Amino acid sequence: MERLLYTKMGAPIREVGGNLFDKAGVQVGRLDGETVFASDGRYAATLTGGRLVYLSAQRGRISYSFAPTRIRASAAASMIASVILGEEPFVRK
Repeated sequence: MERLLYTKMGAPIREVGGNLFDKAGVQVGRLDGETVFASDGRYAATLTGGRLVYLSAQRGRISYSFAPTRIRASAAASMIASVILGEEPFVRK
């Protein structure tokens, strides 16, 4: 099953079978219930109100690591930002 999700600030994230991919087709995480974990197993985001949001209170959660994959890039448009509490997830530092 494939569905389109959005981050807090409106960036499109595609879910394909529990794997989450950014607009470029790079895997940014894996969905486990309502929680997203990055490839290193660290907490990355929570799915809340239809948006993916980073909640700092959850940052201690860990899961197993995985090797990220790629899929074809997406032409999905961005959405308007949300006022949900939390920070923008998947921010590369």
